[in-house]
Amino acid sequence: MWAVGDSELPGPVAGYLRLLKQLPADKRAIEFSRIPGRAKTFQEGLYRFQYYLDAMGERDSGRAMCVLLNGKIFGCDPWGGEIHGCYKFRASDEKTHMQVVLKVPPGGMLITGLEAGEDCAEFEISGSFERADPETRVIVKVAGVPVEVVLSYIGPLPR
Repeated sequence: MWAVGDSELPGPVAGYLRLLKQLPADKRAIEFSRIPGRAKTFQEGLYRFQYYLDAMGERDSGRAMCVLLNGKIFGCDPWGGEIHGCYKFRASDEKTHMQVVLKVPPGGMLITGLEAGEDCAEFEISGSFERADPETRVIVKVAGVPVEVVLSYIGPLPR
């Protein structure tokens, strides 16, 4: 592994380090100051979204798979629902803020019991998450009803 000296550095890493060595100390300090925040951001890749609703003494659940890539979120659930949105890390509170639109197909029903009817229905959902390491939880409102969402990092996208 190149990071511990077992093998040669990849070309882009070696180039970055050469450039970093040439920077004045104040510019290097700016670059190094960005490193701690990176550890709190979401990794790009595939995520499992699990959601739970406690109602009348029962716990109902559902799931979806989503991709987080370049600030965009897209995914689907097993019942034909589609998820589209965006995410952005904010250093001020060290959380990733997500805004998505859940598109429910005709005749579909949300975990909250709300039905889409004959036409598809769209619901805006937003939340602020800590890094999924390996998972993170938050309560969001879906059509006004609190739902627990658990995000789990599955892995990177194939290249």
